[in-house]
Amino acid sequence: MGFDYPNAKATIYGEGKNKTSWIAIKDVASFAAASLDNPAAKNSID
Repeated sequence: MGFDYPNAKATIYGEGKNKTSWIAIKDVASFAAASLDNPAAKNSID
């Protein structure tokens, strides 16, 4: 997927049927940092 911000357009490559996950690195970093002080997260894998 490509974004053309100045012209407010997005290009979808292929047939556009693939799933896309939208997550910001800032959200991942906040989650990871918060898990350090959370006892419920210790040795936990979901």
